[in-house]
Amino acid sequence: MNRIIIDDVLLKDQSKKEMLKVARLSAKFEIMPLFKGKITIRSVQLFGFNIHLNKKTPKDNLNCKFVFDAFASKDTTKKESKLDLRINSILVRRGTFNYDIFSEPQNPGKFNAKHIKLTNILANISLKL
Repeated sequence: MNRIIIDDVLLKDQSKKEMLKVARLSAKFEIMPLFKGKITIRSVQLFGFNIHLNKKTPKDNLNCKFVFDAFASKDTTKKESKLDLRINSILVRRGTFNYDIFSEPQNPGKFNAKHIKLTNILANISLKL
């Protein structure tokens, strides 16, 4: 009872285009810190994912902004949070990441920060502090 596994995650942006697709998302957490208002995630595993982030123009918002807005607090007064979130490690396998600003020209054969595509992403990230 200390692991959550979600298979076949699909999240579309507001124009109904695929923004995030994950074959398997897994998180292993510790139960005891929950009783103290802390969330301690020992490991996150992200397998077989495709992330598509984009903007129409450089001044537009990213296509994922609506997700962050949905979780943002509507209360603007500053309060001390009792939530203490810790993630110890992230394991990433078979991933693809795309970022595009559609109004900007492509430069085939040259690096262009306005059009990025990373494929076959593999990573072991340790965040222990």
